[in-house]
Amino acid sequence: MKSNKSSWGRNIVIVYTLFACATLAFVGFAMTQRVDLVSDHYYEDALNHDRTSAARQRARVSGARFVVDSSHIRVCLDDGSTVMRDMSVVLRRPDDPGLDRRYALTALDQSAQRVRLDDLRGGVWRIEATWRDDNEEFRLDTIIRVAP
Repeated sequence: MKSNKSSWGRNIVIVYTLFACATLAFVGFAMTQRVDLVSDHYYEDALNHDRTSAARQRARVSGARFVVDSSHIRVCLDDGSTVMRDMSVVLRRPDDPGLDRRYALTALDQSAQRVRLDDLRGGVWRIEATWRDDNEEFRLDTIIRVAP
């Protein structure tokens, strides 16, 4: 009569080999994934934290806010008027920094103070607007969701 017993040592080697292969496959997969946990300029932002907080507070006190319509975004004051200053607007895409955009808006006319949203890829965007008035910096930021 033949015995079909297999060697326990061989089974341990098979299980260990499968475990090692699975671990190596997971490490290989993890190494090919892009990870963007912090922005490229996080150190500069941390150094300027107090100045940025004061600029945000000034914008809040002035009543500035973003107004989003179907295809544009603009910065308005409490009375509905557009902030007519030279302004820098940055749109950041947290999950894909390659899509980030910068705009330099001029205070020449009201139509120039709008940023088009039509050509943005759908998803979550962080918008930051900065401008100066009487040598004081103002900063407004928010998060918007653009429909795909």
